[in-house]
Amino acid sequence: MWMIKLRIGTPEVLTLASILAAVSLSAVAIAYNWTFALVPGMTYLFASVGAYVLYTQLARERAQAQEEAAGVIRFRVVETRGVCPLGHQKGDLVSVGARGVVSPVLCPEAQTVLALASRGGEAEAAKDWCCPVYEHMLVFRRETAAA
Repeated sequence: MWMIKLRIGTPEVLTLASILAAVSLSAVAIAYNWTFALVPGMTYLFASVGAYVLYTQLARERAQAQEEAAGVIRFRVVETRGVCPLGHQKGDLVSVGARGVVSPVLCPEAQTVLALASRGGEAEAAKDWCCPVYEHMLVFRRETAAA
């Protein structure tokens, strides 16, 4: 089962518009045999893509820093039984915030288990935690915090 997580916002729309503008102007330059116009067109194209890549890296690092500052505890799905109705698979990462908010969304049973697991101390961190619904059980393991 293929799952695509796609987020389209203002930066993505602006980057796509910049790419389309650069490609269309380069096509016009080629059609009129203005090969010298390809240099600024390709420079603009590479600059637009590079700026978007840097923006996404910055946004990812900023979100990660905010999560770490807010006391977010992360759990990784280490094993599954059956198919989760919400599409979670082995290797997925689930975060539990300081207020017990689980992201991404899980079934209520799994959210309850992770809320209990996030309250546990360091002795509880080594345990595996399981969703109580056996037909589509997920097994979670707490991620160790990076030093």
